[in-house]
Amino acid sequence: MVKLSHRAKAMNEDLLLALFLKANDKAKMIINHELIKKAEQRKQETIENFIDKSRERGEWVYLASSHDDCAEDHKDWQGKLYVDEKAPKDVIEWAHSKGLYTLQWVMGKPVWFITRPNCRHYFVSLPLDKVKDKSVKKLVKKYKTHSIEGNYELQTPKKLIIAEYEDRLKMLRALYREHQSQALRNKILKTELLVEKWKDYHYNNSRL
Repeated sequence: MVKLSHRAKAMNEDLLLALFLKANDKAKMIINHELIKKAEQRKQETIENFIDKSRERGEWVYLASSHDDCAEDHKDWQGKLYVDEKAPKDVIEWAHSKGLYTLQWVMGKPVWFITRPNCRHYFVSLPLDKVKDKSVKKLVKKYKTHSIEGNYELQTPKKLIIAEYEDRLKMLRALYREHQSQALRNKILKTELLVEKWKDYHYNNSRL
């Protein structure tokens, strides 16, 4: 049997470690994909429930929120009024006279307003008599739908990323207790920095 040199053994162990981490990352990616998918499904259910409740209250017109940090492709669609395509005839006729798009159109392809993953816009539903003789500017001011940043409660939580890195850190520390190497130590330090980075981001930006 050929005896490996100390350097060759270390290189071999580091290669195995790299392969192990790659496999672990792939597994994490699959798991997180499912978690995010479920989060988006819950968001869609929340939107549908909101529309149902608005219809029950006779609120057929929707004011879209607006934010200074809006994504470029949503800037033309924020801060505007939309109408539910299932609104009564008089509401639809008024909406047509104003050139309004339907709520369903703006939430679908190609805009995906509020329905796109991580979109932080939202709608305020209103009855026709509350908007008929009002300018959009006055409505935005009255219902406080403009802000510097979007609503983080509607964004896919960053907690998933934090949990992923914390799990990875536990695994790395356990490996380090069994096999101490500089490569592994560097991985631990890097992961510790990532955990702190995402915790700071979540604390400073989340409104949950």
